[in-house]
Amino acid sequence: MYRLLFREGRYDMNRLGAYEKIYEINTKLYLSAVTDQLTGIFNREGFYRKLTTLLAEMKHGKRAASLGLMFIDLDNFKPYNDTYGHDIGDLVLIRMADIFKSLCKDEGFVCRYGGDEFLLVFYTDDTSVLEEKAKQIYKEIELTGGFEKEISEKLGEKTEIEKSQWISCSIGITTATDIQSDDDMNEMIKRADALLYAIKESGKGTYKI
Repeated sequence: MYRLLFREGRYDMNRLGAYEKIYEINTKLYLSAVTDQLTGIFNREGFYRKLTTLLAEMKHGKRAASLGLMFIDLDNFKPYNDTYGHDIGDLVLIRMADIFKSLCKDEGFVCRYGGDEFLLVFYTDDTSVLEEKAKQIYKEIELTGGFEKEISEKLGEKTEIEKSQWISCSIGITTATDIQSDDDMNEMIKRADALLYAIKESGKGTYKI
């Protein structure tokens, strides 16, 4: 009887361990599907899955159906990549993603939309708040000094970058007060992209609302 009980107990423990292992594997698979492997923030798939959760919360009255969106394109990124190599380009992408993530915190989330493009979503349609966030982004970028120190450490030699060539970004900002579907968010992205295009046509390193 003791041997039987021992076998049953060991079987239950093994089964529990297997369930935990499966859960761990499934969690890792999910995270790899929704996370940008370089920067650790949402990828495009993660963005739309997060949006699905938001829409459900809005539908059930757990969250206001108002959002603000920033469509961000990095300025001067190509010279970093071409001059110092892809490892430095990756370093810059990671650090810029960190800046964007720190500005969102519990007020929204950030996604690497593709290449050197990012989306920041905020749980507010208050343009004054969004404008202040944009200004904070530029302040944080200015403090990096073009990442000269980090690039020098990575390359093992002193590197100087003209200030006019420092990494920066252009930002198109839109808001909506009655988000009900993916289509509403896609419309916001289109409007923000149009603003971004207008910035790129006339200059860079600024924002439009």
